[in-house]
Amino acid sequence: MSDGFTKLLAFASVLLAVGLSPAHATLFCDVKKTKDGFVAVREKPDAKSKILVKVPFGEDVQLDSTRNEAKGWAPVIYSGPRRGKMIPGWVRSSLIVQECG
Repeated sequence: MSDGFTKLLAFASVLLAVGLSPAHATLFCDVKKTKDGFVAVREKPDAKSKILVKVPFGEDVQLDSTRNEAKGWAPVIYSGPRRGKMIPGWVRSSLIVQECG
């Protein structure tokens, strides 16, 4: 199975699991490479806010279209490499790839 097809299937599963219609769809965005080797998903859109999870380079987050961006912070949902537990939070917009799919 191709990586793109796997992501599409995971995306459809998430939509069904949380009851979102396509109008509320979220896009998958890769996190950028950082000197720390991860991008922090935070509880609030603030650099001093609690880190909920550290997303390693090479993984992706979902942009959460049900919430608005806040001062350079993107609302995201992280579900891990196996698309298991969904963790909503915030990531600096500059730390995610702008071409999402």
